[in-house]
Amino acid sequence: MLTLHTTRDPVVPRFHQTLYGSLAPEQWLVQRTVNAFGHCQFNQQEMLTAFDDLVLWVNDGVRPAGGDATIRQHPWAVPIGIRPAVIECAEE
Repeated sequence: MLTLHTTRDPVVPRFHQTLYGSLAPEQWLVQRTVNAFGHCQFNQQEMLTAFDDLVLWVNDGVRPAGGDATIRQHPWAVPIGIRPAVIECAEE
């Protein structure tokens, strides 16, 4: 199992990751964090990398690394789960 958790999640506090880690068998658990505020505020590359690493682990036995999995993107990149507001302008 590979978990992905934001460092500043107001819905699921980070200590839950520690508790989960103490209950799950170590050989079957890899935990990663993403330096971000919000619940599940991962960018597309962070999610795809985690999924690819999980598939590689299951198929080929290559255990992924845990720890910080933050992938910096351009400042204007929109995290998954956030929908930009649509601003309509009246024509003059």
